[in-house]
Amino acid sequence: MKTSTSKGKHGMQWTAIIKVVQVLINNCLGKLLSIRCPDIISNSLLWEKTNPLLSEEETRKGRWK
Repeated sequence: MKTSTSKGKHGMQWTAIIKVVQVLINNCLGKLLSIRCPDIISNSLLWEKTNPLLSEEETRKGRWK
């Protein structure tokens, strides 16, 4: 998905789409970790716990093992 750097109408549309996708991802991660509604966890902590993205360095190491 391409993000627009313009501040016009299309840039706002992309921003809204990205926010919706981020909410969906966070909800799915919460379900996978069995976090219930009463359990409050910040999105950053959720991403920290799951560590879904590898750094470029780790990706390169993994490719050549």
